[in-house]
Amino acid sequence: MDAAKEACSSSKQLRKAIKEAIDNAVTLQRSAHKSVNAGVTQKMAETVSLMQYLQMSSAKTRTAVHRVHRCYDEFEMSQGLNMGPLSSADLQVREKLNRPLVQVYQRHAGNQLPEGLALVQGTLALQRSLENTSQNLGLLHLARLRLEDNIREKKSAYQVDSGIARMRRRHADHRWSTEEGLRPRTT
Repeated sequence: MDAAKEACSSSKQLRKAIKEAIDNAVTLQRSAHKSVNAGVTQKMAETVSLMQYLQMSSAKTRTAVHRVHRCYDEFEMSQGLNMGPLSSADLQVREKLNRPLVQVYQRHAGNQLPEGLALVQGTLALQRSLENTSQNLGLLHLARLRLEDNIREKKSAYQVDSGIARMRRRHADHRWSTEEGLRPRTT
């Protein structure tokens, strides 16, 4: 009889230890599941935030490309105007540097009109500015293309992460233990 009582008490203690171990395992599993879900959700939020930042950067880059392109067009127009007419017949008399009053004025020392030299220097500076602007425009266009690629990659990463989160929710343990279902509600 003592052996039976001892077996019953050891069985009771063993059941209690097993129940505690199962409860600890379930608690650990739930906390790990919640932790992973929170990590995936946080990663999704960071991805969306980064994607929005990249979209704003892309919009600013697109604005800069348009602004630089307008400036480039204005430089080209200025260069065309600076080069003058195609034919000397298109010049008005007052614009010609070989009219008599200008020639008399230039005969005296120190009275040389620097317009020709200034036009040549201005044309060269404008040509260098056009080349630099063209290079900057190419770099801005390349940066915008890279930003668009990054946005597409972030969208696909977000879709993968959201698919993982949906799969984890779908395969989560939705069973309730019978003990929780049988407990009376305290309200």
